[in-house]
Amino acid sequence: MIGLAVVPAVSSAQTWLTASPSATTYYGGSLFNFTNDSATDLLLTGRFDLNLSGAGGSSNSYQVYTKSSALSGQETDASVWTLLGTSAVASSNPQGSFTTIDVGNTFVVGAGQTIGLAVFLATGPDSNGDFPSDGFIGYSSGAHSYSDGMATISTGLTKGYRGGFDPGVDQLFDVDTFSPRSWSGRVEYAPVPEPASLAALGLFSIGLFARKRKKS
Repeated sequence: MIGLAVVPAVSSAQTWLTASPSATTYYGGSLFNFTNDSATDLLLTGRFDLNLSGAGGSSNSYQVYTKSSALSGQETDASVWTLLGTSAVASSNPQGSFTTIDVGNTFVVGAGQTIGLAVFLATGPDSNGDFPSDGFIGYSSGAHSYSDGMATISTGLTKGYRGGFDPGVDQLFDVDTFSPRSWSGRVEYAPVPEPASLAALGLFSIGLFARKRKKS
């Protein structure tokens, strides 16, 4: 198990792994496996692309949860899932295209490790007691795997929707489950720098700081 970590940003090697770019149905949440097929640790950057329902312009909140192993029949047990973060979307893109969310935290997936990921629409009722009519998460029927040689997304299942935060996280997981289903979206990841690379980065930063001080 690796998990949450604070590592330097990796700008040049960030990659988007796409799962099912098209969707036939939209609902409250999708659960799927992410496998690191490489020989090095991979960093989930916290950025995800979602295919959301509607003509665009909807404002909603989304949550991403992680599980340190594969789904393995624990899709309704909220206690084994950890919140990676929450992201607010001010104005979604039209369905059939991607809307990017950034939950603000990273997650390290060890070499050869498979983890579970869950993405939920997490918007509660508005001041009038109304729930969202758009912004639901896209998926298609069937189970599929999507790989780029470094990582694989194995889709999973989808969840219903009963009002997000009302009454809470247990309600996100303990709702109608439909399987097999394939999530429509993308996960951004990057290789975790080797210790030697981190040291070189640190020395470069120190040297840059020293040069700046000398010039001043």
